[in-house]
Amino acid sequence: SKGITTFDAGAGIMYFNANPNTKANFYAGFAAAHITKPKDNFGSFGSDKVPVRYTAHAGLRLRMSDEFSLTPNLLYLRQGSAQEKMLGAYGQLKVSGNTDVLLGANYRFKDALTPFAGFTHKTMVLGVSYDVNTSDLGKLVKGANSFEISLSYTGKKNFKTPEIDFICPRL
Repeated sequence: SKGITTFDAGAGIMYFNANPNTKANFYAGFAAAHITKPKDNFGSFGSDKVPVRYTAHAGLRLRMSDEFSLTPNLLYLRQGSAQEKMLGAYGQLKVSGNTDVLLGANYRFKDALTPFAGFTHKTMVLGVSYDVNTSDLGKLVKGANSFEISLSYTGKKNFKTPEIDFICPRL
């Protein structure tokens, strides 16, 4: 078998209102992947191109108190004729100066419900989620669902003010 190398590019932009003096901080982003439409070397036909994948997401971090925030969010993806719509929310509770607990769920329209739990410590996020099929796919796989454990380095920095310790929402 021979090796194949293909150039592929993507681009995106994100806005986040990081004002620590407001109770609601809005964020939104848009990205396009495979904008060079590279040749699909794994497809059944050698002339197929990988379609551009568009992603749009937005959310609102609501500071309920100095220790607790609630972040409703939404996500839309489209690639070729396939699309995915997801709506969710998570709560973030500060348990110490460097550690937060996360609890939430996402609903992928006509497909699955995904509850998750996790915690952040400094710049690390450890999470656990369970994908429960709500579509006919659940019947086909006889109730087998997807369990996931993730460990992420966020690289986020705390923005300190005299009033509060402000942290950007988990994306």
